[in-house]
Amino acid sequence: MPVLRRTAAIALLGLLATTWSAAPASAKWAASITGSGQARGAPIAAPTGLTATCVSPLLSPSIRLDWTASTSSFVTQYEVQWGTTSGSPSNTSGLITGTTFTQSYGGGTWYFTVRSTKGAWRSASSNQVSRTVTTILFVGLACN
Repeated sequence: MPVLRRTAAIALLGLLATTWSAAPASAKWAASITGSGQARGAPIAAPTGLTATCVSPLLSPSIRLDWTASTSSFVTQYEVQWGTTSGSPSNTSGLITGTTFTQSYGGGTWYFTVRSTKGAWRSASSNQVSRTVTTILFVGLACN
C-alpha cells in the first residue's frame, strides 16, 4: 500500500508542478471592427400624401397641412418644415402628435414638408407641397 500512496502522491505533485509553472493567462482588448460606433437599423418611414389647403382664404388666411401617418409603428410625433425657398425649408415646428398642422403665414409662396420622429431620430422629408399667400390692397391677405 505504501507504494500506491507514494505513486499517487508523486503523480499529484507532478500535476501541481506543471499547473503552477504554466505561464499566467493574460487578455488584451483589440478592436476588430473599423469605423464609427453607430447603431444600424431600418430607417424611420417618412409620412406620405402631404397636402396643403387654404383655410379662411380671405382677410386672415391660414394654411392647413394634412398627411398620412408613417408606416413605422414606433413613430410618436411629426415635425413640419417650411420656408420660402423650394427644397430648403428654413423653419421647423415643434413636435406634433397628430397628422394635421394649421398656421397663418405672411405674403409669399410657402413650401412645406413633414418628417416622422422618434426621440432624436428623424425620417427623410415627405413630398413637398406649396401655397401662395397674396396681399390684396385694402382687403388683406388671400391664400390660393
